[in-house]
Amino acid sequence: MFSVVIADDNIQNREGLAAQVNWRHHGVERVLTAQNGAEGLALILAHRPFLALVDVEMPLMNGLEMVGKAQAQSAETHFVFISSFDKAEYIRSALRLGAIDYIYKPIDFVELEALIDRVVASHRARQQEIRQIQSYLGADEALPRAIFPLLQGLRKELSSRFGAERLMGDGQQTALVEHIIHEIDQSYMRSVSVGDLLSGLYVSENHANRIFKKATGQSIYSFLQRKRIYEAQRLLLGSRLKIHEIAERVGFNDASHFSAVFKSLTGYAPKEYVARFKSRE
Repeated sequence: MFSVVIADDNIQNREGLAAQVNWRHHGVERVLTAQNGAEGLALILAHRPFLALVDVEMPLMNGLEMVGKAQAQSAETHFVFISSFDKAEYIRSALRLGAIDYIYKPIDFVELEALIDRVVASHRARQQEIRQIQSYLGADEALPRAIFPLLQGLRKELSSRFGAERLMGDGQQTALVEHIIHEIDQSYMRSVSVGDLLSGLYVSENHANRIFKKATGQSIYSFLQRKRIYEAQRLLLGSRLKIHEIAERVGFNDASHFSAVFKSLTGYAPKEYVARFKSRE
């Protein structure tokens, strides 16, 4: 089962997150709390949680520094920053550190629960990849954490060599969800359809969507669009590419459609997002 670390120097926020989220629904058995960044880092390194909810401003070690140090030794942990501040430098730093989201206080718990569902699906996919690779390689011992960054490429190679049906094992629902998430990670930058993502699998789009939405709370298409917009946010803040170039890089053929989807998911048009959050150095 899973464990979670909550690092926040405000005791009400810390205990509120621990109490108000239905952690058992997400398969979480242990919720560990820390009142500063140093304590949070120690918990992450000791327990290797699948998820860490991290406040940005904390004593002894701030959340950004804590995550930077934790990532080097806990590659399996997903990080979400939670903050009262919408400072551009915080958001840029969070994206550069590979955080999966940046949530503002006061927390929308419906939004947070949906996010946790997505993280659980992604984490299970990663664990399944490890088990599959161990099976193919005949490994009896746990794979070292250093191999995690290589799993995506190795999974793709195994898929082409052995076929998607075998890679999905006995066709369990979780394996289907994991396969779709992997395909989205590999294909979001192209103009792909849901049918393209399911290519080679003996499953209908309607059936796949029902299974996927049950596991993640989103349709396959919605998950794909959110992935594209998240990557677009990174490019808007971290590159000098024009908006139409970014649209193309994340799988949109039409810049106007990209802008509309971006605003619907972030609340900002791309130009507004850049004006609000990008450094003017």
